[in-house]
Amino acid sequence: MSEIYNLKESIQDIADKLATHVGGGGVEHQIVDRQHAGFMSSEQYIGLFTALGFRSQIPANTDVFKLSPGHYIGNNLINSSKGKDDSSILMIDVFQYREFYKQIFEINGSDGSIRNYNYYLNGKGEVNDSSPVGWSNVERYVVLWEGNISTPNVKANFSDRSDKYRYLRVTTATAEGSVKQTIIKNNQEVLINDHYVTSDSLSANFYAMKLFIIGAYAEIQTLLGVDIKNSGNTIHPGSTLSLLKIEGVI
Repeated sequence: MSEIYNLKESIQDIADKLATHVGGGGVEHQIVDRQHAGFMSSEQYIGLFTALGFRSQIPANTDVFKLSPGHYIGNNLINSSKGKDDSSILMIDVFQYREFYKQIFEINGSDGSIRNYNYYLNGKGEVNDSSPVGWSNVERYVVLWEGNISTPNVKANFSDRSDKYRYLRVTTATAEGSVKQTIIKNNQEVLINDHYVTSDSLSANFYAMKLFIIGAYAEIQTLLGVDIKNSGNTIHPGSTLSLLKIEGVI
């Protein structure tokens, strides 16, 4: 009987230990690290999803300079390019090397504009004197139209509405083959200028293109060329400017 009793007691002891172990969390399980296999903590679990690209929601008045490496989303953020009083939804990506170097990227949720901050500290924990201070724009260009138009009253139909973009980049070419890119404020009427100086430097051609731009398309209204020579100024007789591309600037 004593053997049966001892067996029963041993089984009960194992059952008690299992009951204590199950759900014990970090107390009963070693947390995985670089040297040891083990279980994942809640912080590591969140970190895994962050590394995969999932963003953590951060509360208003969070200081973006104090964020740990990771991917975040929030608004009214301290030290963002918009400032803490702006409610724009911002996606923040923080990359860090040791304790003194951070690259912070900010993506505006509404228009997709990207800004970057280089946060570099010296050994005293102060911003390094050689490091630029401030947010810089990472400019991108959306092709609205591309082709070749060299006569007035021909429409360049856009793939997206131009009024979404504050600035446009217009690419033109002269008859001599010179290509020019001009960034302009998005207005209905725009004047593009270019010129060509002959190889002997004794004459020059000046060209102008007047563009009409509205939401869905652009159209050349006027093309003008003037030849300047020692003998006098005359209207350029041939081709002047060609419209090659119009892009929206983000």
